Amino acid sequence: MWTAARWHAYSVMAAMPYVDLAKGGIRSPKDLLPFPWDSERASDDDLPTDEEIDEMRQLLAEQNKRE
Repeated sequence: MWTAARWHAYSVMAAMPYVDLAKGGIRSPKDLLPFPWDSERASDDDLPTDEEIDEMRQLLAEQNKRE
């Protein structure tokens, strides 16, 4: 899903006649919107803790109940 969002943003900007992506050093969607998991050098410190994962699950469960 995130890859699709990144490609969408890149294609919209590339279609704008007054935006020069290459001038800004943007040659691919990864340059425009880099994600932490794009880096091969990602460390364990970048990963969420078990507590953070539980908190995210609770927030998602609450959000799904509202819909």
